[in-house]
Amino acid sequence: MTTTWHARRRRGLGGSDVAAVFGVGRWSSPGELWRIKTGRSKGRPGNAFMTRGTRLESAVLARYELETGVPVSPGGRVVHPRWDDGVRLQGNLDGRLPDGSIWEAKTTGPATSTAADVRAGRAPLYYATQLGHYCACAGVTHAVLATLVGEGEPENCELVVLDLELPAELLVLIEDVCARWWAEHVVADVQPPRGRHPRAEELEALVGLITYR
Repeated sequence: MTTTWHARRRRGLGGSDVAAVFGVGRWSSPGELWRIKTGRSKGRPGNAFMTRGTRLESAVLARYELETGVPVSPGGRVVHPRWDDGVRLQGNLDGRLPDGSIWEAKTTGPATSTAADVRAGRAPLYYATQLGHYCACAGVTHAVLATLVGEGEPENCELVVLDLELPAELLVLIEDVCARWWAEHVVADVQPPRGRHPRAEELEALVGLITYR
């Protein structure tokens, strides 16, 4: 992750920021996110789990292509079509499928709640909000989540693939709340209140309407 990458992140909201905006993040609060976006904090340093996830992304991709026969193209940076109108959403995609859908790689330990969720056939809330953000930026509603579950070498881990169709209402909600949050807190330089966003319950309800193919 380069200096340019970090600088770009400060100019808008990425997929991993959405859960914090809604006050449902596991690793960041609205206040912590605000301090990062306004330059008051550099954020938390990366940990071993994040490093492993980044390192194994190519292994997840290779396993997915081998097991499904579906090619994945490079993703790269994408910004929301209404970026210049204040919808400051941007993402760094892991990959794109032949139909333009989003492809996202994740890794997790075998005994985590994340592993339990994906094995049960559902995306954890944090992952779902991230995918909803990416879909909003890319103008699609279909995404594939490929999660490598286990420890040690990739070939000894389990690959769990979820094929998601996200409701358009979820994307609209993310766009609206994030655009307002950016204007009211980052541009206006006003610290957001603590706790859950008033529309967090609506977010959770719409995540519950995701369909799995």
